[in-house]
Amino acid sequence: MKLKGILFLFLVLTFAIKSATITSNGTGGGNWNVTTTWVGNIVPVAGDNVIIAVGDLVTVTTNT
Repeated sequence: MKLKGILFLFLVLTFAIKSATITSNGTGGGNWNVTTTWVGNIVPVAGDNVIIAVGDLVTVTTNT
């Protein structure tokens, strides 16, 4: 029974680490790569779920 609990905890942590939900600041947005654009000052990375709040404008700049 203890092994099932450890396995369950491992699976939950594995999925939690793989992707995060990052939300824009709700104060107008900003540049994608700037920490203050995001709640918690965490810039989203590949695999994260991103929510851009209504009214926020998030600018993405790329080098081509």
